[in-house]
Amino acid sequence: MAWSLLKKFSLGVSAVILVLWATAVGWSETNTGVVATIGMVGVQPNTETPTPEPAMIIPQLRIRINIPATKLEVYKDNVLAKTFPISVGMLAHKSPVMHNQLTQLIWNPSWIPPPDSDWAIGLKTEPPGPRNPLGPVKMPLEQGIRIHGTTKDSSIGRAASHGCFRMHNKDASALAWFIQQNDSDKTDDSYRESYAKNRHRTHVVNLLQPVEVDIVYEPVEVANKTLYIHPDIYGWAGKRRDLVLTAVSFYGITENDIQPEFWQRVKLGGKKGTQEFPLEELITPPHNDTTQTASN
Repeated sequence: MAWSLLKKFSLGVSAVILVLWATAVGWSETNTGVVATIGMVGVQPNTETPTPEPAMIIPQLRIRINIPATKLEVYKDNVLAKTFPISVGMLAHKSPVMHNQLTQLIWNPSWIPPPDSDWAIGLKTEPPGPRNPLGPVKMPLEQGIRIHGTTKDSSIGRAASHGCFRMHNKDASALAWFIQQNDSDKTDDSYRESYAKNRHRTHVVNLLQPVEVDIVYEPVEVANKTLYIHPDIYGWAGKRRDLVLTAVSFYGITENDIQPEFWQRVKLGGKKGTQEFPLEELITPPHNDTTQTASN
């Protein structure tokens, strides 16, 4: 009898221990049996989905260079943000028409004579500083082409470079800083102050995403309801009359709508400077036929 009581007591203790363990680890029934899940008693697992951090929104920047207009435009999210005058390649060193990407800015660059250029024979490397022919910043593209500052302000607005696009130094700095503020992780004003203060030290800024660069040759263009006729500096354009008719056709203007005097004004403009014509001045005024009737 003592043995029977001892056996029942042992079984009872085992049952209590089993119940306590099951409570501690947790039991759940499935259609395939009983499954134990380890966890703290009374604590529910965290099933909430963590809120992701908002993605950084980078504005879409684009640069458009029109060679005959000697003009650089920068667009932000397809809206014109800034316009700058530039110098383009001279006749012996024409700037190329191409699509390109800008991926970095180089503040206070060194100028290294191009090894394959006859015009650079005998010239020496120029370190960063006020005398550097690239100015305060350069923006490298393909084919050795760059957008940069200059020590020759008088060349701006003309075909005077060796293929690159020169800008006034203040304009080159403004363009580069605008790009950096919108497309890099170095946006604090202290960076710009450091570049200006340490003119003999080069700083490279990699952009977060490439800036698309379109270099075009369009001597005739329409913007803001105005026709612009630029000098055909490289002689690539073809007949100016055909270019004008093509440009204004997008605004519903045909050759029959244009005043004859307009073509004479275009001819007199020649190759010097850009001519501007509001579209409404091109159109021949309609003839108003009036019929007199006798009054009663």
